[in-house]
Amino acid sequence: MIDSKQFYVNIGKWIRFMRESRKVRVTQTKLANYLGITFQQIQKYEHGVNCISAYNLFKVCKFFGVDYAKQIQYWMNTDLTTSVGTGVVSIKEISEHPTMRMDAAYWIARKNAEKKT
Repeated sequence: MIDSKQFYVNIGKWIRFMRESRKVRVTQTKLANYLGITFQQIQKYEHGVNCISAYNLFKVCKFFGVDYAKQIQYWMNTDLTTSVGTGVVSIKEISEHPTMRMDAAYWIARKNAEKKT
């Protein structure tokens, strides 16, 4: 299990990935307006400086059309494998995004370490 700080850093990276991976990029301002917060707060979420509330995370998932329960289960799952079309962002999708490669490396290393124990 990862620590809470790393968990929120990963959520922030996921938010950025979701914003930037769309055909039409979603700005921090547009997402912030949807949540009723400032774009600076989105920046803080994305860099892991501030922890996003469960309610705002639910709204972010809704904004991007992602099943909240499945995404949370995915983040907490030790297997870290998903099938295509589940609405959950997979390691493959993250690893193909240039800003997410370091995060993917973390998850892959974690998965490999768990297999050894």
